[in-house]
Amino acid sequence: MGMMRQVYSILSIFLLLATVATAQTVKLSDNPEQFLTDLQKLMNAGGAYSQKAEKNLETLFTENRLSAPQKERVIALSRKMNTKRYQAAQHFAPFYEALFQLIVTQQVSPTEIDNYLTIAEKSFERYDAKSLTKVLETVRLFAEKRFLYTNNYNKLYVNGGTFTLRMADQNAAAPAGTADTLAVGKKTQTPKPVESDGWDLPLDSTGKVSSLTAWTERKPIPKPDGPLLEIKGADLVVTTANDSVALKKTDGALLLKDGVWVGKGGSFSWESAGQPETFVTLADYSFVVSNPKITADDVTLTYKPLAKPIKGTFEFDSKKRVARQGPTYPRFMSWSNDVVLNNLGNGITYKGGIALAGTKLYGSAANGQSSLLQVSFKGKPAFKASSRRFEFADSLISSPLVSFT
Repeated sequence: MGMMRQVYSILSIFLLLATVATAQTVKLSDNPEQFLTDLQKLMNAGGAYSQKAEKNLETLFTENRLSAPQKERVIALSRKMNTKRYQAAQHFAPFYEALFQLIVTQQVSPTEIDNYLTIAEKSFERYDAKSLTKVLETVRLFAEKRFLYTNNYNKLYVNGGTFTLRMADQNAAAPAGTADTLAVGKKTQTPKPVESDGWDLPLDSTGKVSSLTAWTERKPIPKPDGPLLEIKGADLVVTTANDSVALKKTDGALLLKDGVWVGKGGSFSWESAGQPETFVTLADYSFVVSNPKITADDVTLTYKPLAKPIKGTFEFDSKKRVARQGPTYPRFMSWSNDVVLNNLGNGITYKGGIALAGTKLYGSAANGQSSLLQVSFKGKPAFKASSRRFEFADSLISSPLVSFT
């Protein structure tokens, strides 16, 4: 029995090597009819997925769903890929399947097909085989299922909106007014505080009055570059075993090679935490699509206890919820500490930062400055407490570390 297994193993290896050798020796003709015959031999070595992709491409050719120039471009790129010994399943199949899904499923215009072929050609010229596969497979995934990313744990898909494919101009100028906010490590100084007797200023650990001047940093937003999938007026939906949430009516572009979404606009509500009336409106933002996480450093929060919307930073991450504990996402934190709350109770006023973690309200600012809580009795100040973090509960205001006056 042992000898027979060895014979079978050796025979299997010989058959595999023979199949690979046959695939690598296939020459692709530049004649459309002969090209399809040659391609069938090449793709048979790649298994069922490759064979399906070849049949779909054959359908596009025979039914004249592609123009003559487009067929020539498909053949030319295929011949170049074959010269570099690219593989049927890894490279050719996603190239053809993305083309098929764009035409049949998404029913795009001939111009959009030209855009896709340009992306495929330029990616072949500029990137290695692995990066080329990622670009082509991402286009296929979107064209077939409207997914930007999917695995066994989380999905990100597009609902509604319009899209286009294009190669970004690497030498294009940055949008006006974005240089400061997009620069790495750019620091922004807050306005100088007015003269004060120290009554309303926080104290440091030695008891001295500390300055309100603070430095803040915002994460850089990548410049759209290379092959892009641009989308307008769509909802981005994140689904996991824990959540299904949507960033609504946003515009942006997926960097196909890097798997990064660069967006602008849209809104995200606290509906998953039971407060649909609370939401943030986004400006410029970006995130990695493989993570079930959305972050933005430039948002405006609309929240019922506030007299007006405020600016801040935002984060959503799909986390497993602990039993008998409230949700900890979405999260918001104001950039500044000048928000005023007057509804905390008789004689209690608050001026400082505002933060939300799920439905819990905190007094914190992203710039690290302290907030001030004042309690009055019979119309006169009883005490003031300053801290970098207050927590507001239904009948309790607490802080882990405060300075009193």
